[in-house]
Amino acid sequence: MYLPCNYESAHQSRQRLIPIPTLATWVIDISQKCKEEGLILMNKTYMERFHCCLQHLKHSKNNNIDPSLFSSMLLKYQVHVEILWHLHETEILPFETYLESKLSEDVFKESLSKDLIFLCTGSEETQHRRQTILSGFIIYFVKKSFRAPASNNRIFTQIFDSILRGFLESTQHAKEFIALPFVSQLEVKTISDDRLKKFCRHAISQILNFNDRQTVEKALILQSEWKSLDLFGAKRMLLSQLVLPLESQDMLELLKSSMNNSQINPLSTLISLSVMYIVFPMSSAEVKDYIKVELTTGLENSDMRKLSLAFLIARQSSIVGQESFGSYSSWFELTFNSSCSPLTATRQKFSTLMRFLSNLVPTDDAEYLKVHILKKPFIPPKCADIMEDYVLLAKTRLKDLKVSLADDRKVNNTSTLDPVEEEIQAMLEAYEGTGKIPSTFFRMWMFRKTYLLQTLLPALLKPRCLPDIPDVRMKFVDELFKTVDLDPNLYKRYKQACEQEKQAWMEGVFDSEDDDDLQLEILPPKERLSYQLTKYCELLENGSDSKVSETLNSVIEALSGLLVGQKSLLSAATSSIQVDLSKPLSSAEREFVLELTGCLQVERNLSFKQFEGVNKLVSVLADHFHQFHSVLLRHIILTLSSKTNKEQLLIQSLAWQMMTMALTSHNRLTEVVITTCDGGQIKTLVYATPQEAMFSCLESGPKIQQLDIWRFWIHYTLWAVQYFDTSDREKEKMEVAIVDPLICSLQDIVPEVIIKQLLLVGERCGVCDGFRFSTGFESSSSEASKLDLSLYSLVRWQKLSRNIKPSLSDWVEFELKIDPADDFLPTMQRTTYLWKTSCNFLSRRLSTGCNDNSSFCRDLTFLLAKSNATSHGEPRHSSQTYSCLVGLLTRHIYQLPYSDKGSTLWLTSLLEAALPSQLNSVLRIVFSLPPHLLFCNSLQDRVSKTCVDSSLLALKYFSNSTHYIGAFLSLDAIIYLLQSYISVKPMLQSQAEVARVIRHPLVTMSILVHYKVLKSLSLLKELGQSFEEEFNLAVQWAERFEYNEYF
Repeated sequence: MYLPCNYESAHQSRQRLIPIPTLATWVIDISQKCKEEGLILMNKTYMERFHCCLQHLKHSKNNNIDPSLFSSMLLKYQVHVEILWHLHETEILPFETYLESKLSEDVFKESLSKDLIFLCTGSEETQHRRQTILSGFIIYFVKKSFRAPASNNRIFTQIFDSILRGFLESTQHAKEFIALPFVSQLEVKTISDDRLKKFCRHAISQILNFNDRQTVEKALILQSEWKSLDLFGAKRMLLSQLVLPLESQDMLELLKSSMNNSQINPLSTLISLSVMYIVFPMSSAEVKDYIKVELTTGLENSDMRKLSLAFLIARQSSIVGQESFGSYSSWFELTFNSSCSPLTATRQKFSTLMRFLSNLVPTDDAEYLKVHILKKPFIPPKCADIMEDYVLLAKTRLKDLKVSLADDRKVNNTSTLDPVEEEIQAMLEAYEGTGKIPSTFFRMWMFRKTYLLQTLLPALLKPRCLPDIPDVRMKFVDELFKTVDLDPNLYKRYKQACEQEKQAWMEGVFDSEDDDDLQLEILPPKERLSYQLTKYCELLENGSDSKVSETLNSVIEALSGLLVGQKSLLSAATSSIQVDLSKPLSSAEREFVLELTGCLQVERNLSFKQFEGVNKLVSVLADHFHQFHSVLLRHIILTLSSKTNKEQLLIQSLAWQMMTMALTSHNRLTEVVITTCDGGQIKTLVYATPQEAMFSCLESGPKIQQLDIWRFWIHYTLWAVQYFDTSDREKEKMEVAIVDPLICSLQDIVPEVIIKQLLLVGERCGVCDGFRFSTGFESSSSEASKLDLSLYSLVRWQKLSRNIKPSLSDWVEFELKIDPADDFLPTMQRTTYLWKTSCNFLSRRLSTGCNDNSSFCRDLTFLLAKSNATSHGEPRHSSQTYSCLVGLLTRHIYQLPYSDKGSTLWLTSLLEAALPSQLNSVLRIVFSLPPHLLFCNSLQDRVSKTCVDSSLLALKYFSNSTHYIGAFLSLDAIIYLLQSYISVKPMLQSQAEVARVIRHPLVTMSILVHYKVLKSLSLLKELGQSFEEEFNLAVQWAERFEYNEYF
């Protein structure tokens, strides 16, 4: 077949209908010539001719000419892959027609697979073109493969698997530009979420089981090779895309399935863990749980494979996910050195562990041996000799390796508990797990009896207010005196002291119901006040106004009698509140506030008369007693700050007291002055209202569980909403309009800062979507159920919060205050929530038309840098929470668009926008982000000369920070720079441009300064042989110069 001589004239006369057989002949001829010349993509000549044919085919289709003859002619041939894709896109010859008719031909399937594999790699100029074609085919394969069972589904899956295997084989050492379709490109097509997830799970499973398979035991022995492996190649690029639609639980299940095989691919496992810890920072908890299950099974059944598997995952996690998983040292200590239900509680389990570790000694690295020696596991009775044998063996190995143990003998002790209290807590944990007095107590009874009787027991039996439902400490003390031969009088004195402690906090309530028989004059002042307060509360609902006023006067008189001699409490009221949080409440102040708050512990659904009665009581008390508001506010703050568990009724009562104070102090106070003691320094802060002062104290004061703070403000707002709803209903009943003596609105009582926090809480709990109430909420968390989320369905609340939207800054600051250990959201649900909420913020910005993902990532980086600013050398927030948000930032960064020609890279523009005071904090975050950002925005981006120029500009900002030490960069900075270079190596045609960065004088000097460390990390080897030789020669010359060999 050939193209006729009048082909050009046919090209020029598009309006003339050319017969379908002729067009089919031309297309087949172009396809055959491309195959003969070995062209994966058509060259310019063939492309022009094909487009001419395509125009005529479209013209014929528009004139209702049946293209079936064209299809039948092409079905006889193997059509070139790019031509086939164009015909599919123009709907002239859909994949449905061509592929399914050819799938029975084994030669065709093999040829198609090879052509698509060849498309995976190529030149920079053809990268986008190849990526588009690959996406088209993969989308079709996904639609066909991952759906309801059908006869040919398996064939499409086999083709996809062969393409994936071929891609992984061809890109192991490839230097070409890799063309991978983004998962985001598949998401925008007509692929359902469920089908896309099935595809991603299948692809990840294939990668995990790809080639280079070893037994788990052998993989653990060859552990020294892990640190020198390439973790930034094509496999990681592919995995970082495939994992995006999944949850951490999906990824963990895939890893478990792979690990259950007789052989595994340790490199794929290592890379998968690396990607998982970046995309899902909180997945470390799930991985640790999985490791613990494998360890438990292995120790119980003496299964060495299970133990090898657990240690393999733990060691790999400590290498690639240390920021979220932790170090190997901390994992080993927390796993095996726990006195509460230790894994090695029996001699059989301990012996199994020691035998396993002993088998690893000949191949273990020195760092692991030192951990096993210094962080000894829990040793059961009569097993010390087994541990000594292992220590001797490990020390001999360290001596052979010429590594000293002395450098690591300092044991970090970060505990803030008193050592005696730590021992008590350990015993309580052991008792809670077994229900028996732990053996550590009896050993102490035998060998440290003096310490036990004179120090530990008095601390354990310190008087306290015993709970109604016995807690662990209470049960432990009871069991102790039943089991151990202790002085019974000691137990009696302890109970009496606890009862006295309880009585000191209890309120006296007068129970008589016959008012006429009371002889108030003979009652002590405290009981008289209790009676009058109780009577006042009872009269609020059914008593006459005159009787209520009379009883209120009696309350004031009784209180005055109680506070005789307390001049500060009896002084006249002023227009300001002075609250000194640097001192605890005195006994008189505590008695004062406990007596008065007895009438404020009320239930929901108060009438308007009850509301007004309590408000009147508080107003009168504030008029007569200057310190009432001050003591009440201090009491609320100190009670919330206490470490005791707070029941729902207590939180509700404190919120009611706070709301009442806010109502009665409105327009009466000019300022609230808070005095605190921070690190020995007295600080004074001034606020406009009590609620603003309260909010600030709870957020920045002593550590309080966030759940308690949320419960407090939710109840506070519920009380405020209920009050104004009740007031409105009362006004509607009155024929004559009543005048509200408080003259304030709901916005005055619930300021914007509280509304924003509650909106963020609602978003976190799922009752809000985009900070608006959602009716489809069902809470699955027992902790979340402690929150009264009925607030969000109230009409008045929805009106109050309608025009208020928390900013990204509000959200980041809010999340950083949450300790992951106290977080009620499960790990997987928390990850989903963070991603969804951040996408809501991004969508809100995109709707304005002035922001994109790049600016969103930049703003999020600056917020994290600001929030991670240190105070007295210590980070402001939990490192785990901070890492979680950095992981979220990383997930958004993977969605950054390609770099435009001539534009500055995202990382460089970030550093340009940073103020000098921000630069160090920003760089701390940058060094934990994907390293490719120094040279390109995306792993599939083009590393051009402009990109390299932009990278060199970034070095200027490195040198303006604290990471510039004299004439060289810090170790963190130079490691990040070298990792950046290594990560983009597979994407380079020529390394000459990027080599300009490595040969920059500042970089060269920094590499020479940190030469030994970089060489131990195998980073210099990854640069390439020429670079490695240059640096080796330079170091050798410097050493000779130092010893005067040249002079």
